[in-house]
Amino acid sequence: WRDWSSDVCSSDLQECERFFELGKKMLVIDGYHISIAILGKGKQTQFVQFSPESRAGKHAYLREIGLFARRMEATSVILIGEVWIAEHSPTAAYIHAVDAPERREALILNAINSKGECIDIQCEFDRANGKIVLGAQQVIANAAPNILAPFREIWT
Repeated sequence: WRDWSSDVCSSDLQECERFFELGKKMLVIDGYHISIAILGKGKQTQFVQFSPESRAGKHAYLREIGLFARRMEATSVILIGEVWIAEHSPTAAYIHAVDAPERREALILNAINSKGECIDIQCEFDRANGKIVLGAQQVIANAAPNILAPFREIWT
């Protein structure tokens, strides 16, 4: 995966969408999606699977993966996995999605390159009668979510 240009170019978005399509297939077939980090450096790609037990555990894993990305001199990172999402509530501004009463499940891909350019792709899903039912897919360019902080730090 190449470094992106100043604008997120269509081929990079297509690559992220390809990984996301594979992720959706894994989710539907297996009934779950493990958390995966995909670290890129030129033609070299390293996949790292991680299984956090908690939100704090996920952040600790990502700090370690950030250090690994630094050692391998990665120029891009893609994270893909299941997350809880919830609408922001002014009355409960400091509640994390996992603790929100109206939380929903989603598959999310967060990608960042060494220039700090980001792509996020997400798709809500429901579990109905033992099957995964996927919702609409949403793509957001340059959202820069906090989950990518360990990787932004290695390139600044």
